[in-house]
Amino acid sequence: MIIGGGISGLATAYYAQQRAQALGCSVDIMVLEAGPRFGGLIQTRQQEGCTLELGPDMFLTEQPEVSDLCQALGLADELIPPQAAHRRSFIARGGRLMPVPEGWFLLAPRRWRQFFTHDLLSFPGRVRMACEPFIPPRRDGVEESVKEFIARRFGREAFERVGQPMVAGLYTADAARLSLQAAMPRFEAMEQECGSVFHALRR
Repeated sequence: MIIGGGISGLATAYYAQQRAQALGCSVDIMVLEAGPRFGGLIQTRQQEGCTLELGPDMFLTEQPEVSDLCQALGLADELIPPQAAHRRSFIARGGRLMPVPEGWFLLAPRRWRQFFTHDLLSFPGRVRMACEPFIPPRRDGVEESVKEFIARRFGREAFERVGQPMVAGLYTADAARLSLQAAMPRFEAMEQECGSVFHALRR
């Protein structure tokens, strides 16, 4: 029995079935969902000629697991790659869409100049973010949430105005409850190897 018919529950049911078939045995799987539909937060809706994604709007192709699952389910032809002319993210703030500065990579900027002249953050918020290379890396090995990591290295304002919206686009999750080591281990590795996320991205 699997509780929850979101992507995690459905993927668990699928892989349990695949594993049983590989072992040559049968298994009865029951997926229970409290809502009116399966799929959890993932949903696509057509409205006024636009395609709206009501859950995570993307996944990282650098992590092959999702691509492999789409291929196995026969959904590969339905994937929509980003258009080169529109490879930008926007964050809604103050009733308008604000483009994320060029060179932004998930949680951090590759180029400081574009970000420092952008009004997505206040001036003090930009100054705090620019201090990231001087923040000592954490070495205690304690598991950290994505929120804790972003706020510690870049400041609370950077998390609230940029980090959480960007994370929501990938995971539709509360970054305070999302493990950095599980969701974005590369950033922990950047900090440990280079002492600074910015220095790692520059390399």
